[in-house]
Amino acid sequence: TQRRPQIRILNFPTCLISSRKGQNSSILKNTGASTSGSAKKYSKTKLASFKKSIESRLDDVEHDLDDIKENLDHNTRGTASLSQDSVYSVHMADAGTDSYEREKGYHFMNRETDYYKHLTKALERIQDGSFGVCAICGNLIPEERMMEVPNATKCVQCKENEKLNI
Repeated sequence: TQRRPQIRILNFPTCLISSRKGQNSSILKNTGASTSGSAKKYSKTKLASFKKSIESRLDDVEHDLDDIKENLDHNTRGTASLSQDSVYSVHMADAGTDSYEREKGYHFMNRETDYYKHLTKALERIQDGSFGVCAICGNLIPEERMMEVPNATKCVQCKENEKLNI
C-alpha cells in the first residue's frame, strides 16, 4: 500500500508543511509574501501597511514619553526645592513613596525610549528590505506576529528556542 503524506499545521495558519519520505516542502499561503528566488519578502503593499502601523505606534510612544516627562517634572518640582535639612521634616514614608514614584517614572521612560528605538530600527529594516525576515533561520515571520510585534526580528520558533537556550 502507498503511504499518505503527513500534514502538520503550525501555530500560524499561513504556513503549511507537508512531509513525504523525509523530504520537506513548504508552501506559503495568504501572507502577501513574494518568494522570488530564495529571498522571502513581504509585498510592497504589506510593507506600506506595516510602515503606517509602526509610524502610528511611534506617535503613541512619543505622546506617552511626553506624559511621563510631564509627570516627572510635576512630581519633582515640589520636592526639588526642599533642602537637605528640611527633608527630615517630611515623613519618611512620604519621602520613600515620592522616591519610588520618581524611580518608577524613570523606568517607564527608559522602557518607552527603548521601544521607540526598536520601532525606529523596524522602519530602517523596511527601507533596507530585511523587515519580516527571521534573523536566525531566514524564513518569513508570519504577518500576524509582525502586526502585533512590529519590532520582531525572529520567528516564534527561533524566539522560543532562544528563550529555552536550545
